[in-house]
Amino acid sequence: SWHRRPPDSHSPSGREASPCRAYSDLESLLGDEDVDAVYVASPQGRHCEETVRAAAAGKHVLCEKPMALTTGECRTMIDACDRAGVVLGIAYYRRWYPKARRIKELLDGGAIGRPVSARLFIGGRYDPSPEDWKHWRVEAGAGGGAMMDVGSHRLDLIAYWLGAPALVAGMTGRLSMTYDVPDMETLLCRMENGCQVVAGASFAVGSSLDEMELHGTAGSLLAAPFDSQELVLRRGGQDERVELPPQTHNVHLP
Repeated sequence: SWHRRPPDSHSPSGREASPCRAYSDLESLLGDEDVDAVYVASPQGRHCEETVRAAAAGKHVLCEKPMALTTGECRTMIDACDRAGVVLGIAYYRRWYPKARRIKELLDGGAIGRPVSARLFIGGRYDPSPEDWKHWRVEAGAGGGAMMDVGSHRLDLIAYWLGAPALVAGMTGRLSMTYDVPDMETLLCRMENGCQVVAGASFAVGSSLDEMELHGTAGSLLAAPFDSQELVLRRGGQDERVELPPQTHNVHLP
């Protein structure tokens, strides 16, 4: 996939950008001088190689999450883009939701005092058939289950709001499904600021869940489901609904 300039602009070579087109191999795409940036939306086992190749061709990269299968692969991608002088972005767009920005403002402003605890859970029942074109999400090459998949969006938010983690432990299990990846994952984390986080993600639960709670010495922020316009500030036993601006139609735009 790739992004092209508007029709009235020009490529780095000075040629007017030509109409949209498609390729059957990566090398031809990367050799196109009209292409400024690539969107790496392949299975995560290919993210590292395709990002490195795109960087070597001088293309900026927006890579889907999770970034890669290992921290070593992530570092390789970062270094390759640094050497090439191109931008590398990972598609964790939820930190740009108006709701996420408002939570950040409230936390930084002391609305709930010192954050001491956070809890999140995301999940649903996901059991694609072997013929499903997205079955790769539950195969060994996916690198993990719901926590690596949809849960990584929520972990990115926790880091955005609370900073870096200091100590992490977790457990995984296959409690219901028969595919390669775990269907239940639980994470326990202490952040550098001392806040303790419990995160759960599952492909095995029978109902759709998207819970997010942040608790502090002076109150709580309740955001469930997170992918909604609901946000409650609870202080002194009183609940106040926080008004939020609407999300953009294209969630990547901000």
